[in-house]
Amino acid sequence: MIAYLKLQWRIANRKMVDFGLPAFIGYPLFLLVFVFFSNTLFEKTRYAIYIYLIFLISSVLKIRSFSKDDFLNNLFSNQTFFKIRLLENGLISLPFLVFLIFKSEFMAAVAAIFIAVVLSVISYQKKTTLIIPTPFKKEPFEFLIGFRNQWYILLFIYAISIGAIYGDNFNLGISTIIFITLLASSFYTNLEDEYILWNYGGKANEFLIHKIRKAVLHLTILCVPVFIVLGVFFWDRIDKLLLIYMICNCHLSTIVLIKYSNFPSKPLFPEVFLSMFSFLLFPILIPYYYIKSSHKLSNLLK
Repeated sequence: MIAYLKLQWRIANRKMVDFGLPAFIGYPLFLLVFVFFSNTLFEKTRYAIYIYLIFLISSVLKIRSFSKDDFLNNLFSNQTFFKIRLLENGLISLPFLVFLIFKSEFMAAVAAIFIAVVLSVISYQKKTTLIIPTPFKKEPFEFLIGFRNQWYILLFIYAISIGAIYGDNFNLGISTIIFITLLASSFYTNLEDEYILWNYGGKANEFLIHKIRKAVLHLTILCVPVFIVLGVFFWDRIDKLLLIYMICNCHLSTIVLIKYSNFPSKPLFPEVFLSMFSFLLFPILIPYYYIKSSHKLSNLLK
């Protein structure tokens, strides 16, 4: 068990270095970013606790998989297996727990502990032939995979948009569009194999425009339920709704370009850091990363 945990620690440090940051800088920096966004969330919406717990569940599930559980089951006894999962879930949940206690949200803190323990007990079952239907085709694969992995978060966001109507809170409704955009942005952390790009017959700039058009189209599909709800009940502020929608499209377009700016490697820390401000800096970031990613892909798309 100790050897396994040491290995996971080394892998985490290696990923941090590959990300472009030494471990002694990366971990404190990510902690500061976590506190900043947590505090912003609690200041901006009264539904912060529910959103927070959903993010906690999603974060814990991201480190789980059937193949990993099956490997650990074969390697360790049931008791040791449970201890490993409880420790991993506890480490992921700890920042959420500390922040909830800091905010005096003790019931939510208890819920966070409960989630960590329950998800440690529940075992992943082998994948079945059940396929969750999506409103997307096979291409782009980012939305197809992302939707099937995180559909429950999307349902929760839709529920918040309905709550915005009951609370007559237009700003909360606007926030749900931003949440959907951030969720869609997370879909683009998946990188395709190089041979998929080799099969594309066009030029680099044509490929990028194609990917951006698909991203905007599929983001629109996800946002349609929120548009309908907010458009009906806040018709007098439809101009603000459309403005936020356009900014969100620009943000997602920036994310697409950043993804391919360092392809076939994942984006490094500077790109990820700038992407957090792309809602404001997209007029600068889009031209820059369009040129950079076009140059990067031109060697692959010949």
